[in-house]
Amino acid sequence: MVTRLARALAATVSVVAVGTLLAGCQPAVIVPPPTHSQVEGTWTHGHTTLDLESDGGFVLTGIPTGVVEQLDVAAGESPKGPDVDVAGSWSIGSGGNDVGGAPGVQLDFADPKTVGPNTGLTLVVSSAAPFHLFVYLGRPDNRNEYQFTKQK
Repeated sequence: MVTRLARALAATVSVVAVGTLLAGCQPAVIVPPPTHSQVEGTWTHGHTTLDLESDGGFVLTGIPTGVVEQLDVAAGESPKGPDVDVAGSWSIGSGGNDVGGAPGVQLDFADPKTVGPNTGLTLVVSSAAPFHLFVYLGRPDNRNEYQFTKQK
């Protein structure tokens, strides 16, 4: 009798544990990569301007170095550091592990010395409308984004 009760209790605990683990898993939202025509053009965030050119070049003006370095920013504060201008080439690829492999626009700096040790920046493609590009400031799980909106 005790053995049956122990087995039933163990089975119940196992089912509840597995159910709890599975309930915590969220299905991955697959974000299709954007086309070049969706990405090409002028994007802004406040006074920062990003021009993604059709030949694969880019010019990024007035971006705070804290954004390039993806430094954490407290709520209501602006990214730290002086504004810099960088240029280089861009391509569509992955946003990396931090964003679950979501599509991204990779900016490769032609002269990384202008922004310190960083040689580029990956902008993640939004999964929800309206379509935008962003970079996380600090840890991705803080969801603090520096967003670029495409100008018409």
